[in-house]
Amino acid sequence: MRFLAPATHLVPSYLEAMKEHDRIDGRPDADGLTWSDLEGRTLEGYTADLASGAYPRPGVEYGVAGTELWWCRLSEQGQASYVGRASIRHHVVPLNRRWGGNLWWSVRPSLRGRGLGTQLLQEVLPLLAGHGINEPTITVLQDDVARRRALAKAGAVELGTRGGFLAYQLLPQQLPVTT
Repeated sequence: MRFLAPATHLVPSYLEAMKEHDRIDGRPDADGLTWSDLEGRTLEGYTADLASGAYPRPGVEYGVAGTELWWCRLSEQGQASYVGRASIRHHVVPLNRRWGGNLWWSVRPSLRGRGLGTQLLQEVLPLLAGHGINEPTITVLQDDVARRRALAKAGAVELGTRGGFLAYQLLPQQLPVTT
């Protein structure tokens, strides 16, 4: 697996994954965009904005840096297909420091239950530290057992609950050392 910037050549496999999210989770995993947004021309602008770090997400002030990465499987021929994503918020507005978080990650539904979410989290942690995020806050739904388990394996400390969400924090000693 490898992190890649969102790009138009990845859109077909991304759309397949969003269909899975819509069918299994009741909505695409696309920053609040609806399925009709994704089917329309909105997707091209969304993909370009994600790649440039310009797409405003809840809890992020417009123009504040963010990094969106698509986690992809590479075939022997070098073709990439979308497996999941990591959305890093470099700066979080004060209101969402504890409840919005610095990281969102997900794996397409057809590939869940294989430890890929834990693997994705482990691979993105050095990138957080590389962006100077030394005590990241990560928020997950209370009923999301898989993400909670991945955070426990990473040594995250539970901060509390609010409105069906759990907030966690990783301390500097829990983040991989980057060189």
